[in-house]
Amino acid sequence: MNIYTALLIASSVCLSLGGYFLLGVVPPVLSLTTYVVVVVLLTLSYLAWRGNQTAINTGLVLAVLAIISSTSSQAHLTALSEIGDNLRITLLDVLMILGFYLFPGIYIVVRLKEMLKRRRALVDKKD
Repeated sequence: MNIYTALLIASSVCLSLGGYFLLGVVPPVLSLTTYVVVVVLLTLSYLAWRGNQTAINTGLVLAVLAIISSTSSQAHLTALSEIGDNLRITLLDVLMILGFYLFPGIYIVVRLKEMLKRRRALVDKKD
């Protein structure tokens, strides 16, 4: 398993658990959207495992979008401000931090480092 596959699966698990704990609390369309995203992430994880560069790059785009969408969501920001209020909110916040910030952030860093490494290798090869 490569790092991209592991990070995509880890985010999928966090979103699945968070979606499950929010069933009946948030509008059904949000729950449905969450599980559609989970299916997309799992599909990308399989393709990344197979070495598909398009899937890996799509994962990069989704990682950036996950961070942007979560930081621009008033519901997410409010939930983060309530961390520690009770066990349920704290658990959901931890899942959100892992699934929307930590794993996507690591994905971005790893992918950008790999891209820079490849670019340097090409530049060095030309010299």
